[in-house]
Amino acid sequence: MRIAFLPLDERPCNSKYIQMMADDTDKLTLVSCPLSILGKQKEPGDRQAIARFIKEQAQISDAMVLSLDTLFYGGLIPSRTHHLTRKDLTESFALLREVKAKHPQVALYASITLMRSPTYNSAVEEPDYYAQYGSALHRRAYLSDKKTREQLDEAEQKELAKIVIPKAILEDYEARRTFNEAVNVEVLKLVKEKIIDFLVIPQDDARPFGYTAITQRRIVAQITALDLENKVNIYPGADEVGNTLVTRAYVDFYQLEPKIYPFFASTLGPSIVPLYEDRPMLETLKYHIRACGAQLVETAGEADFILAIDAPGKIMQRAREQLEQVDVTYTSYRNLNDFVLKIRTYIEAGQEVALCDSAYGNGGDLSLVKRLDSFDLLDKLLAYAGWNTNANTLGTVLAAAILGHDTGHSLLRHMIYRYIEDVCYQTVVRQVVQVKELPKLGVVDYNLEKKLPEVCGAIQTRLSELYHTWHLSTKIPVTISAVALPWRRLFEVDFDLQIKKAGQ
Repeated sequence: MRIAFLPLDERPCNSKYIQMMADDTDKLTLVSCPLSILGKQKEPGDRQAIARFIKEQAQISDAMVLSLDTLFYGGLIPSRTHHLTRKDLTESFALLREVKAKHPQVALYASITLMRSPTYNSAVEEPDYYAQYGSALHRRAYLSDKKTREQLDEAEQKELAKIVIPKAILEDYEARRTFNEAVNVEVLKLVKEKIIDFLVIPQDDARPFGYTAITQRRIVAQITALDLENKVNIYPGADEVGNTLVTRAYVDFYQLEPKIYPFFASTLGPSIVPLYEDRPMLETLKYHIRACGAQLVETAGEADFILAIDAPGKIMQRAREQLEQVDVTYTSYRNLNDFVLKIRTYIEAGQEVALCDSAYGNGGDLSLVKRLDSFDLLDKLLAYAGWNTNANTLGTVLAAAILGHDTGHSLLRHMIYRYIEDVCYQTVVRQVVQVKELPKLGVVDYNLEKKLPEVCGAIQTRLSELYHTWHLSTKIPVTISAVALPWRRLFEVDFDLQIKKAGQ
C-alpha cells in the first residue's frame, strides 16, 4: 500500500514518528511531503509546492493523508497567525475537488485543527500580542462562556469585569478565530460531498470553557446537521493526528478491525480529565480507538492486543514534578506494582501488550519504566509512548501497536526512540539541561541561537549516559547522534538512533 502524507508541520512528532513506523512495515510505503517545502514554526510552508506534491502523488497513491492546516495556511502555527482571506483558499479547496474527480479511487483522509487558546502569555506559537494579552484573552473567553452556560461566583464576576484588552487586539484575534471556524465548516461540506473520506478535527489544548469549547459546540452542531457523525471525529489532540490517519488508511485498505482490550493503572483513571484536555481519559480513548479504525472489546481473550494505560491516581501532574514532589495520590490511589505485574502476566501468557504512558503531562513515568526495566519487559512490549498530552500519547502508541501487530513484531526502533525521547529526554534530561547547562552557557530557553551546538551536545551526552543506566541498554545497545532542537527551544528534540548489532 502506498500513502502520500502531508504532515501538520515539520517537527519530528508530526513528520518523523509515523515515517519511522512505516519504514519497519513491509505492507506500507509512506511518501512524506519534503521538509524543504514545509514551513518553519511561524514561517508558512510553500503552499504552491505543497499543492504540486499533492497533485503528483495523487496519480500513484492508494490513499492520501493531508493536514489541511498545512495546505490552507502553511502549517499549524501559521493557522493561528495568518491574515488570509477566503479568496486565498479558493485554489486549495479546488485542488481537493480536482484530486477526487481525477482519482476517485484514492481515499482522502484529512485533519484540520480547532484553533487553540493557551492559558499563558507567550507569542512563541501565537500572534505577537499574545505575549502580553494571551492569559487575558483566554480568561475573558473562559469566564464569559462559563457565565453563559453555568454561572460565575462573586470572585469570578469581579475578575471578568477587570479584564481589559485593547479593542484592536480583541478584534484581530476573534476575527481570525471566526475565519478559521468558517473554513472548518466549509471542510465539513467536502466530507458531505464525499471528496474527503474521513476527517479528524483535533482540539489542541482543549478546555471545558472558552474559545475552543465555543467553537467545538458550533462545529458539532454542523456535523450533526450534515449527518456526518460516522465520517468526522472531533476530540482532544493535534500533533499525533498524522499517526492516527495513516493507521486508519492502512486499516481501511487491508480491511482490518483491530480489537483492543484496555486496562488502567488506577481505579479513577478512566474518569480523570488530563491536563490540556476537556474530557475523561476513557472518552478520549474511545474516540482515538475509533479514529484508528479499531474497536474496544470487553475481555482480554477477545483482543488482538492489550492496551495498558498508565493513569494518575487522582490528579495529573507534569512529568518534571517527578523530580521534585510527586502527589501522594500517585501511590495512595494507584498500585503501580500491580499494574506492572498484570502487564508481565499478559506477556507471559503470550498476549501482546502496548503501553500508553499517560500518568503525567509532558513526559513518561520514571517509576513505571524503572519497574518494567527491572522485570526485563521494556523490549517485550508491542509499543510504547509517553510524550506531551494524553491524546498525543494515545494516537502514537495506537498507531505503533496496530501496525506492529499486523506485521507480527514490535516496531523496535520507534519504541526505543520513544523511551529515549519521552522518558530520558522529556522527563529528565530536558529539566537537567535547563537548570544546569543553560546557566553555564549563559543562555535561556527559547533563546538558544548562539549556543545551540553546545546545548545539543550536552543533550546528546546526557541522553546516552542515562539510557546506558538501564538494563535494556545491555540487550539493545544504541548510538544517539545528530541531536537537534527543531524550534530552537528545549520543548522538542530530534536525534538519530542506530541500534547496534552484535559485535559493534
